[in-house]
Amino acid sequence: MLKVESDRWNQSSSILREEALKANHARTCERLMTLYEICKGKSATKVGTDTGRNPQTVSDSGRDH
Repeated sequence: MLKVESDRWNQSSSILREEALKANHARTCERLMTLYEICKGKSATKVGTDTGRNPQTVSDSGRDH
């Protein structure tokens, strides 16, 4: 299962949501909301289904690049 290590950056999941809501670009918003949903316990498969994205694409969003 994909896990977002928000504690690693001294952040909370709520900060991801706040940043998503004020993002200037739709794709940035989508990525941050995806990470937020995963922090809250949703699987990449569920987030992918909910957003119409391939679960692999969602999983790749949560990786360090």
